[in-house]
Amino acid sequence: MSTDAELSDARLVICGGHTFNDPRMLSAALSLFRDCYGIAEIIHGAASGADLLAGAWAKWAGIPCTAVPAQPDLYGDSAGPRRNAKMLGMGPTAVLAFPGGPGTAHMCKQANSAGVPVLYAADILRMTAQNMQAAQST
Repeated sequence: MSTDAELSDARLVICGGHTFNDPRMLSAALSLFRDCYGIAEIIHGAASGADLLAGAWAKWAGIPCTAVPAQPDLYGDSAGPRRNAKMLGMGPTAVLAFPGGPGTAHMCKQANSAGVPVLYAADILRMTAQNMQAAQST
């Protein structure tokens, strides 16, 4: 896991499924991350689902956002992996993954191979809930 200093003012790549449609989960995870570490930029793949929800959240939160669309007309089936590599080439601090399928898994695998930490939204929210419960019981 990355240290707090390494995550400070993060440039976050957001990934998740095309059918991911839980704006509350996305907002909670991004808001918590922003409040703990700061977010300098959101980078996403301009696909439906988690990507576009993250773009909308960034606009609402006043955080710079860069969309990196895949180019299937140009690259065919390799468009998604090429787009993922391009986003990783932009020097992100971390990848924040929301529920998804094979494309999300591929993004996370590419990030791990590149040495970019992968954080999972569900884990961030679960840790927060556990910390809140611990604080209430003391």
